[in-house]
Amino acid sequence: MTFPIFSLRNLLAPAFEKKGLAQSPLMLAVTEVSSPGSWQSNVTRAEQRRIIGHLLQGCLHSDSDVLLPKMGVTREQQLFFIVAATGQIGGEAICKRIRENLAEHIQQAGLTLSTSYRVLGMIKPPAGEPLEEFRDKAAANIEAIMKQEISLRMVKSEQ
Repeated sequence: MTFPIFSLRNLLAPAFEKKGLAQSPLMLAVTEVSSPGSWQSNVTRAEQRRIIGHLLQGCLHSDSDVLLPKMGVTREQQLFFIVAATGQIGGEAICKRIRENLAEHIQQAGLTLSTSYRVLGMIKPPAGEPLEEFRDKAAANIEAIMKQEISLRMVKSEQ
């Protein structure tokens, strides 16, 4: 399992710094796109990743929502992660938009789609904790959850 070099903390900074979001929860959406059997080629896989990434970007409605860079590839699945400053209702809405926006493309390409989310907690740091320290902890927590999601799928694909 390899992870790209990017700073999750820096990517999430807009969600923490946007005024009015201090009382908002963070949500992590996981979208899994699979090709039954395996992908035809690495070129096909890369092209599908580009198209799907573009379609997923269209599902985000806030400048504090972030489609994270490429992570989590197994033989059959590609995973896409979105972090958004929203709670359960927003998580459900984002997952619904994902299913609707990707449905036609997924069907035409002969792929399968699964999307889910989990609410992670509030953006506001506990009293007395500096925002930077809290942001570092939140980024580490999100990264750990992402690694769990990737590991779970890797185990499934090996079975």
